[in-house]
Amino acid sequence: LFTDEQPVVTVHPVRDAGRIQRPYQGTYMSARRYVLHTFADTRSRTLRAKAERFLTSAPCPVCGGSRLRPEAMAVTFAGRTIAELAGLPLSALAEVLSGAGAGGEETARVLTADLLARIGTVTELGLGYLSLDRTAPTLSSGELQRLR
Repeated sequence: LFTDEQPVVTVHPVRDAGRIQRPYQGTYMSARRYVLHTFADTRSRTLRAKAERFLTSAPCPVCGGSRLRPEAMAVTFAGRTIAELAGLPLSALAEVLSGAGAGGEETARVLTADLLARIGTVTELGLGYLSLDRTAPTLSSGELQRLR
């Protein structure tokens, strides 16, 4: 039921009196793989809704939902991890970057200046409340239109 193996098995169809059906080779797909495959690849809303009943969404216990490896989480800037910086609204992130980037190394100054310019553009569009950790599907159509 939950195996990742995909054995090829011979399928013997039920024979009808009026039709001749020959055995064929079919690939067995586990229930787990079927649900994940259907949810990811189907275009049918009905099939997607049926598959969604068997799925739950929870943050990863290792990274806490940041989608970052421990090595990346160990890096800090202005006393904050990358995940903490990504969770800030862009206007607050600009304040942190402008305060911390002035006295650092050359690389940090260049990166900070580039980030501040990009954040400034998005803030001018009235989207300073967005954060970098927000996924694209959660953006409204108006937000997407302004970002384009």
